[in-house]
Order: sequence, then structure tokens, then C-alpha cells
Amino acid sequence: MRHVTLPFCLVLLALVGGCNSVAVDVVDLNKVLDLFAESLTELDGKEAANVKAEGGDDANDQAVVGIEVVESEDKSKTDSFVKLFRSKLNAAKLVSKPIGVKIEESGVINGFADSDNNNVMGAGEKSIFKIEIDEAGDRVVATDGGGHYRDHRYRGRGIMTGYFLGRMLSRNRSYYTGSRASARPDYSKTKMSSKSYHASAVSKAKASARSTSARSRSGSRGLSFGK
Repeated sequence: MRHVTLPFCLVLLALVGGCNSVAVDVVDLNKVLDLFAESLTELDGKEAANVKAEGGDDANDQAVVGIEVVESEDKSKTDSFVKLFRSKLNAAKLVSKPIGVKIEESGVINGFADSDNNNVMGAGEKSIFKIEIDEAGDRVVATDGGGHYRDHRYRGRGIMTGYFLGRMLSRNRSYYTGSRASARPDYSKTKMSSKSYHASAVSKAKASARSTSARSRSGSRGLSFGK
């Protein structure tokens, strides 16, 4: 009988997701924000090196407090960030599918399930996380859309960090005007999740998936077909 235990478990897993193992995708916002900051810091270093090579002062030594608006879009800088951030997200394998990165009109960074890996958010490709500027809090806030929030505050910054946060702020201000003004998120009233939230979030997602699967199996056994 011991020889059939493993095959039986594998068959059961294939049929009903058994053996109490349920695969779920719950992105870790802590890691998302770490990679976001890491990407900007890396680009800060490259920009500083370029400035020094051209005989200029190291702008990274001129750190300031507060996020300043950057009105003009520098496509090459924006594209450099998107490419690097996306590469780091996928190298970290935070979820089972490739992750695409899209900068929304509102300045939100949208990380989405990029099934065809072309970094274009198509029909059916859902958002995995979003990062938004919080001007009042001098920070960025990440959410997974499932009620979890984590933030990252900035104090000193270099060239790329100042540029990118400034562009996020500029887009945010421009977007939330007129009829949209009241829809601007107020993160001062949003409770941030604990730093250790992710393990609990995964457990809850697995329990929910098992419950859904059990209800589905129960319902299918109750089906009957007439002649």
C-alpha cells in the first residue's frame, strides 16, 4: 500500500487540487518597494557617474527633503526606469506570471500580469500591484488591490530618484483636477499593513482558494443531466 500513496496523491492533486496544496499568487509589497528603490538608486549612480565624467558636480550630493514637481517628460529616463524595474521584478519571480510595468496618466506605476511578456497591458491582463505618490506624506504607497498597503519614505535623493518622483507628482497633480479632484486618494487615512503581513495574506488566500475549490466540487457532484 505504501507504493501507491504518492501516485494517488498526485492523481488527487490533478483532479481536485488535493494534498492540501493550493497555489496562489500574492505579491509581496515589501519586495516590490525594495526593488523600486533599488532600481532608482542604481540609476542614480549611473547618472552621477555620467555627470562626473562630463566634469560636473555630483548632484547626488545635493540631496533635498520633499518631492519637487518635474514638469517635463524625459522619455529616455522614464524608459530606463521601466526597463530596469521590470527586469528586477521578473528576476525576483514575485508571482507565477511575468510582470509588466505601465506608467498611468495619473502617475501611478501599474505592475500587471503580462501573460505574453510584451509589456503591453492587454485585455484580461490584470493589475498585480500599484505604486502611487503621496505628496502630503512625502512617500510612495504600494497596494495589491486586496486591502494591503505598504509605504516607502524618501529623504535624500539623487538625479533619477528626484526626476522620477517629480514626474509622478506632476502627473498626479494634473490628473486629479476638476471633476477628479475628489477622487484623489488620501493616504493619511489609510492604515498601512504590518511589515510581516505577507505570510498571513498568503495563508488567507490559500484558505479562500481551497474553500472555493471545495464548493465547486460539491456543486459539480449535484449536477444531473436529463435525456
